[in-house]
Amino acid sequence: MAASSVAAAARDDEEVLLCAGPFGRDRVVVEVLDGERAFPPEVVAGASSHWEELLSMKPHMFDGEVWTVAGARGEGDGAERRCTLSLQRSSYRYAMYTHFTPRWRELRRAERCNVIGVAALTFTREGLLVVGRRAGRLAMLGGYWSYMPAGGG
Repeated sequence: MAASSVAAAARDDEEVLLCAGPFGRDRVVVEVLDGERAFPPEVVAGASSHWEELLSMKPHMFDGEVWTVAGARGEGDGAERRCTLSLQRSSYRYAMYTHFTPRWRELRRAERCNVIGVAALTFTREGLLVVGRRAGRLAMLGGYWSYMPAGGG
């Protein structure tokens, strides 16, 4: 494996680059793993407690299904380089806990719910980027500006 497409192996608790592009659309492979992503008991307990706190502040929230990146690997070199993403179902509450609480810094990469979504940069005929402000009532990044369209699911 070339250094340009995948970082050298590292301890699990280190942040590493798993796959680096660019990749043509025919060079990205998505594999879907069976079942729901499992988290350690302390993450399950923390996510449940945090979710109850969120519901007390924003009772309209719902804990929907999300897709999480369970793994990524780069293979090959040059024009033959490709990226394989392993996706698995998870729950929105884990994304909120593992990325939007002070505890997230203590979690190892494998303990985080790394949600994947889709987005597109949309430009007007004049070359201006189309953005929109997320509703303040949203749990994730409410009130922030975002490119449009964007979403997960």
